[in-house]
Amino acid sequence: MNDAVSLGIIKPSDMTSIPGLKELILGISKDVFGEANWMFSLETSNDVFNFIKDYQKSIEESVSVQIPEDEDEQINKKVTNFREFR
Repeated sequence: MNDAVSLGIIKPSDMTSIPGLKELILGISKDVFGEANWMFSLETSNDVFNFIKDYQKSIEESVSVQIPEDEDEQINKKVTNFREFR
């Protein structure tokens, strides 16, 4: 669902044709947050869409991608570490 929203495949108007999505999100929030699930006010299809967009934004802000080092750099570091160890 998150990917479909981020790719623009699903729009806010499509949320009305996905029965049970609001109940699914509310059920999960009740299981996770218990009494504090009142914070999730999902009354309209726009509320559900905005919830998914906000979730997506929070994930994007908290995830960092680490690009692997160049293979030559890894070998050079190992050789340097070996020489320093001797």
